[in-house]
Amino acid sequence: MLDEHLITYLTAAQVRQRYGGVSDMALWRWLRDEKLGFPRPLRIQSRRFWRLTDLVAWERAQNPESPPADPQLAADPTAPGRRRERAEQSTQHAEAQLNPKPCGAGAALAHLHDRSRGGRA
Repeated sequence: MLDEHLITYLTAAQVRQRYGGVSDMALWRWLRDEKLGFPRPLRIQSRRFWRLTDLVAWERAQNPESPPADPQLAADPTAPGRRRERAEQSTQHAEAQLNPKPCGAGAALAHLHDRSRGGRA
C-alpha cells in the first residue's frame, strides 16, 4: 500500500501533455465516455488533479501486453530522459532554422542554380 504523502498528482495540463498534448475538450470527452473508463480526477476548488497511479493503471489496462512504464519518468518532464529528448528536439529545430530545405519554386530555382554552376544534374 502506498503512503498518502508519496502519491503524485498531475494537473490537467500535465495529463494533457502526457497523452500527446490533447485538448481539454478531449479530456472532457474521455471522462464522459464510460466505456473508456478514464480515471476520475480529484477536484480542489474547481481544479482537477489525477493520481499518477490511476493513470498508469488505466494505461496498462488499455494495452496489457506492453511493458510497465516508469511512472516517475512519465510524471517528471525534467527527468534525465526527457531532458535529453528536449535537447535533441531543440537541436533539430535549430538546425532546421539554420539550414532550411528549399521547397516549391525555391527548390526548382536552387536546382537550376546548382546545374548552372556545374553541380549535380
